Amino acid sequence: MSWAVTASFYAALHWHDALAYQRLLDPQLKDPGSHMLRNRSWRALVLQIPELREAYREYQVLRALSELARYGGQGPGPGREITVNDVKKAFPALAAIRNAIEGQIPGGSHPDPSG
Repeated sequence: MSWAVTASFYAALHWHDALAYQRLLDPQLKDPGSHMLRNRSWRALVLQIPELREAYREYQVLRALSELARYGGQGPGPGREITVNDVKKAFPALAAIRNAIEGQIPGGSHPDPSG
């Protein structure tokens, strides 16, 4: 289950990066090379597009779950395994991020493969 959470996080990261590249002027924030810069980039995008506030919250959830999956909670707090409930949080979080961002990218919407 760890792979599902981690893949969801990295998909969300790429959705963010696509929008940041198109909408931000600061080269460091357009192409952030660290999580610290990516968080600054998210905040800059939220200032420009307030509708992204909830997407940023969902991104933070995915980041925390992904770090738990990849590092087993090493660092602050006790470690634990990824659960089915974690995965049930990850997929809707990714969908919310995608839905919020794809409408902001020219040509960003795509047909739903499920139907």
